[in-house]
Amino acid sequence: MAPGPPSCDTNASVTPTRLSVAMATCNGATFLEAQLSSLAKQTRWPDELVISDDASTDDTLTIAAAFAKTAPFPVVLSKNDTRLGFQDNFLKAARLCSGRYVAFCDQDDVWFPEKLSIVYQTLVQKKASLVAHGATITDARLRPITRLVHGAVANRTYARGTFQPLPGNVYGFTLAFDKALLDLIDPALRPDVPDQPGVKLYHDVWVALLASNFGTIVHLERPLAYYRQHANNVLGARRTRRLDRLAEHLDSPVSHYRNRARFAYQCAEAFEVSASNLAVDLALMAHQGAALYRRIATSFGQRADLFEHPQRTRRLATLVTMLASGVYTSRRRGGLGTLSLLKDLLSACSDQRLRLGALETPPHSP
Repeated sequence: MAPGPPSCDTNASVTPTRLSVAMATCNGATFLEAQLSSLAKQTRWPDELVISDDASTDDTLTIAAAFAKTAPFPVVLSKNDTRLGFQDNFLKAARLCSGRYVAFCDQDDVWFPEKLSIVYQTLVQKKASLVAHGATITDARLRPITRLVHGAVANRTYARGTFQPLPGNVYGFTLAFDKALLDLIDPALRPDVPDQPGVKLYHDVWVALLASNFGTIVHLERPLAYYRQHANNVLGARRTRRLDRLAEHLDSPVSHYRNRARFAYQCAEAFEVSASNLAVDLALMAHQGAALYRRIATSFGQRADLFEHPQRTRRLATLVTMLASGVYTSRRRGGLGTLSLLKDLLSACSDQRLRLGALETPPHSP
């Protein structure tokens, strides 16, 4: 049995523990008041709200300062003179928090009153490193559209190393986590976004990656927020039906696999480089994470080779090699899963390049 995650605390169930909310803002005046009002209506108030503003030029800071005067909890305001970008601004806000637990907060959503109470109880009772919950996608006027499709579509607990965070299955506003995760690996070492070389990994996927490798992740199916969609979303919701997901598995370009392999190698490198700076038990977890992501990188490189090679015999040989190495085990065990096996089998046997047509889906969100 591997050592426990960093969030384990035998006194957590009897000793009150601080919970902070980390909000990143940037020209969010249009919807900010509604979000702040929903924080004030929580059945379990945060012990503090930290707002890091990324050089807004509208009334965002004025609205935040006015709220700070009447809020039923402490509010800390911080302004960036030079714009950091939403990823680093969120990480800055989280680092400014004094609570053991931190909940990311967007500037344009609305939280249900019971959100903080439920995620706090789950963090403490489950001794989780990270909790993610469900949400309801709405239009700009908060009229419900559909359920958010991402990792938290069922009540599930992921043991260490059994959940692979990526843009599209992690959404920051649904996350609450142990702040100790932020101290394990220098965020400057975080990999690039898989399909955007040169763009550092989103703050929420980075935190989920750390939580998955060093602790336990709990997904709650219950919607606990309205996820507002509007013209100025930095990144929007991804609406994907099950048939769309299957078609997507059957239509990913070779470059996607090359990028996924690169991403996995960068993850492995970040874990390996950081291991020497960690305590013995955490260093062991870092080495194990590095080994896992090296295997993932190898499997995606092999998949790219399979789809790229023009000769059927070579494709089949690659597929046999992959089957023998066990890369198609379930995703919860770090494998590629059955949908990937189906896709690769069809590609290996077909004389024509497998393509079911491009999907028109909105961008992934952190």
